[in-house]
Amino acid sequence: MKSFLNFIVEEVKENFNEHYGKAYEIATALHVHNMTGSKTNKDPEHQGRMQKLSKEGKESHDKLPQHLKERANKAAHASAVAYVESLKKNHGINPSDVHEVHHTSKGISHLTGKESDRIQNPHDIAIKTKNGQLHGASLKATKGTLSNNGIGTIDKHGEKSGVKTNLTKIWDEGKKKAGLEGKSNKEIKDKRDDPKVKEINKQTQAKAAQHHATVFNSASLQQKREHLRHIMKSGKPDVPYDYVSGEKGKSTPSHELPHAKSIEKSKHFTATVEKGSNLVKIHDREGNHLATVEHRPTHGAFSGIQLNTKIGTIK
Repeated sequence: MKSFLNFIVEEVKENFNEHYGKAYEIATALHVHNMTGSKTNKDPEHQGRMQKLSKEGKESHDKLPQHLKERANKAAHASAVAYVESLKKNHGINPSDVHEVHHTSKGISHLTGKESDRIQNPHDIAIKTKNGQLHGASLKATKGTLSNNGIGTIDKHGEKSGVKTNLTKIWDEGKKKAGLEGKSNKEIKDKRDDPKVKEINKQTQAKAAQHHATVFNSASLQQKREHLRHIMKSGKPDVPYDYVSGEKGKSTPSHELPHAKSIEKSKHFTATVEKGSNLVKIHDREGNHLATVEHRPTHGAFSGIQLNTKIGTIK
């Protein structure tokens, strides 16, 4: 039997994911705004941006059923309180020093003045102090996914990191076997419920996971680190940020996260896959579970193929 929490999480994913995420992130940003000097910033541009943000948040909030509205509000408040406390405790930024708050779900390039890679800068909100200092937060209403990467993106990064995943080839072979070679996205979606296609998709997921583990295990220590930094978003960001858990009401500087510390300090990493599984589990030398990487399509068999990375049980 599914727990109530699992039921809620699945309902969010299946029906309200976009609106829930946006409502939670914007509500957090607005709470931070109201708890800091941002609230007293009389700059017309700033005030207009916050009014627009409030309107966008309300639109998403109003599309949620009552229990999810309450859940988003509770997580947002806990996240904002934890983040503002961390700004002062861990980064020496007093609430009164915060001059602007930004919702940065589309990136922080407009704040840094350069092209800031979204993977290594996963800021959902960012603050700017009176003296121009920037800081941000990656928000998680519940313990969740660190990154979603298309297989093309992973393969491209693999050419640079040395962990040459070549996942595109594996999935292309699976599509060919399923009779989907050369088909459009719409044509693939039309076939995604076919039992044969679903079975081949399952086999391809397992093959991709096993290949990923094999390639990872054969790489050098530095290559493994580069790969982990990418899929776990623990590289060097352009703007420092906290990992904020609304579920726990906790805000942790990204470089202080247990998995980030392990990536930099451990001398060995191992990837394992259970037979027939599409899950790659990565552990460090000390046996700490750093991450679980899921090879899966997001919209049914062979549709929207991703490599999805979740933080492990490391503490």
